[in-house]
Amino acid sequence: MRRTFLIILAVALASRVSLAILQFVYGINFGLNFDNYLYGPFNPGLEIYRDFYGYYLPQVVELSKGLIPYKEIIYTYPPLFLYSLYPFYKLGGAFAASFPIWFSDAATAPVIYLLARQFTSPKLSLIAGISYAISPFFLLYEGYLWFSSQPMAFFIVLSLYLLFTNRPYWSAVLFAVAVLFRQEIIFIFPIYVIWYLMHYPRPVFFRALAIASSIILMVSLPFLIISPGEYLYMVSYGIIPTAVAGSSHVSNSTVNILGNSATASSLTCNTISDTWRSQICNYGNFTYTDTKLLASWTTIFSASFIDFISIWIFLPLFAATLYNLVRLRKDRGFLILLGALIMTAILAMLSFEIHQIYRYYLIPVYIMPLVISRTKSSLTLAIALPLASLVFPSGFVQLLFPLLDCLLVVILNQKTSFTLEDNEQHLSITMGPNS
Repeated sequence: MRRTFLIILAVALASRVSLAILQFVYGINFGLNFDNYLYGPFNPGLEIYRDFYGYYLPQVVELSKGLIPYKEIIYTYPPLFLYSLYPFYKLGGAFAASFPIWFSDAATAPVIYLLARQFTSPKLSLIAGISYAISPFFLLYEGYLWFSSQPMAFFIVLSLYLLFTNRPYWSAVLFAVAVLFRQEIIFIFPIYVIWYLMHYPRPVFFRALAIASSIILMVSLPFLIISPGEYLYMVSYGIIPTAVAGSSHVSNSTVNILGNSATASSLTCNTISDTWRSQICNYGNFTYTDTKLLASWTTIFSASFIDFISIWIFLPLFAATLYNLVRLRKDRGFLILLGALIMTAILAMLSFEIHQIYRYYLIPVYIMPLVISRTKSSLTLAIALPLASLVFPSGFVQLLFPLLDCLLVVILNQKTSFTLEDNEQHLSITMGPNS
């Protein structure tokens, strides 16, 4: 197993190092017009946003000047994401700041293999890990564009693996770390509560809860002391109605970020120009190209129309997925897929209150059906559906793919269902008695 783990890690690292070098030499910070290379009549548009250069990096630069996140830098994630980039920026500059993102993405692949082994054969779990390592979907968003869904996805997958291998306290630690990278993952906390209460004595649950809560509070405390209103307002995407006091410095990296984030209009642009395909913002020393929702193949059926139809498809599809999942509630993969459904529902609600759905938000959701696929057909679908989502525009339609993924995996897994009792026997054999 160790040899397989290292092989998957090597494949994942090789692909991401190659892409990182490609991005550094020819990438989006050097003025290439991606419209000419990636967009065509049969591709409505990949999300080639420059958030790393347009948001994360300027924030790290301002952090290096002694400015304080939330109070003096407009920053909407919990602290660990920005502070994980900072030491690498100080050591190696802008390119080195990307290291935690693509390295944690590479490390996610072998952890997926380890977690998948809890549900399926060594062969299929190997395919699951390798598929993540070389999937164009994950390579694009975390291996090339360096988005913020990592390292959160890495820590949540590792936390789930520790949970399934009878290490509840370490699982609680890593869950707290995941929350401190991206706040949305907090919504799958009920899944952990259910698992702990079903598999451990109450004292273990309360100790794990205390561990996770203490870590989150300890890391948040300095910012709660310095600027409590700004911190709560930012990390809640403005949902917590706390007035933001006038900051002594407004970050050039984001203006009106709490509105429609990652758009050219939200930056302090020197000039803005529109093309049929993109809105181009000349920002600093590079050009930020924002993909428009209106794609070439949706001239008749606009993206707004697709979103409208998708909302009405989402509701019955969500209900059908939940119904089929509840029927297998004794299956030991039940809670993982329930977590995927909860995350999808939360993103659906955020799409009405915060901003449209970008497909890279769904990275942790797509991982969950991947790790519990027990048949070749379900694993094939779990690999293929994220790729299929690439040919549709951003927006609510993106939520249909993970729902369909979960539904089909549940149906196809029924023939090889394992119960919670089976899982307890598995844990006792592999890990020994509960600690």
